[in-house]
Amino acid sequence: MAESSFALEFSGIGKGFREPGGWRRLLEGVDLAVPRGRIEVIMGPSGSGKTTLLHLAAGLDPPDAGDVRVEGVSLAALDDRARTLLRRRRIGIVFQFFNLIPTLTVSENVRLPLELGGEPVRAARERAGAWLERVGLLARAADYPDRLSGGEQQRAAVARALVHGPAVVLADEPTGSLDRGSAAHVLATLAGLARDAGAAVVLATHSDAAARIGDEVHVVRERRLFPERRLAEEHALPAAPAAAPAAASVRGSPPAA
Repeated sequence: MAESSFALEFSGIGKGFREPGGWRRLLEGVDLAVPRGRIEVIMGPSGSGKTTLLHLAAGLDPPDAGDVRVEGVSLAALDDRARTLLRRRRIGIVFQFFNLIPTLTVSENVRLPLELGGEPVRAARERAGAWLERVGLLARAADYPDRLSGGEQQRAAVARALVHGPAVVLADEPTGSLDRGSAAHVLATLAGLARDAGAAVVLATHSDAAARIGDEVHVVRERRLFPERRLAEEHALPAAPAAAPAAASVRGSPPAA
C-alpha cells in the first residue's frame, strides 16, 4: 500500500450531474487532506454536495476531475472489486437512518464487517462484544434493532463502523433523526471512539451541535470547500463510555481508555 501521512485526501475534485436542461456542476477544485485521529466537518445547504463528497470518499461515485486517495491509494486506479474490498476493510460508514439489518441481532449487525472480511466467527463475536460494551449496548447484543431506541441503534451503527479498524469513517447526518439528548450521546461516542481508534472522520451535517465535535469545519459554497471555524476547543462534549479492556491489542478492537 502506498505510504501517506493522510488517511483521506481529495485533490482538485470536480463533480457534476446531468439534469433536465443541461449539466449541473456541483463541486469544483475541492482539496482536503485528513490525517488519522482528526474529525473534519462538512456543512452546507441541501444539494450543495456534502453527501456527494462522502460518496466520492467511499468510492461509490467517481469524480469527473481530480483524485481521491485512501491511505495513499488512488481510488481511480482500482477496479470495482478492488474498491469494494478497500471500502470493506478500510472505510466505516455511519448513516442518518442507521441502516441496521432488521433480521440480524445487534451483535450480528456489528460483527458483519468482520465476517465479510473473513474474520473467524468466534473472534468476530468477541470483538463485536467488546465494541458493544464500549458503546453501552452489550446487554442488548441479542436483541433485534426494532427493540432499540433511535439513539441505541445509532450507537450500534457507530460500533459497526469502527469494529474492523477502518482508516476512514464517513458520517452522513448521523444525528439527523435523533432527539437532542440521544444526538449528544451519539456524537460524544463517535468522537471519542474514533479519536481513540485513530480513524480519520469526515462528517456531513446541517447541525451546529454536530459540528462541535470537529477539529475544523468546512462549508461547501459556490462549488468549493472553505474552512469555516475551529470548534473542538470551544465546545466540550461529554466523554464517550468507558473502554472495555478485552481485546484492546487487536486491530479493530476498542482501545483502552
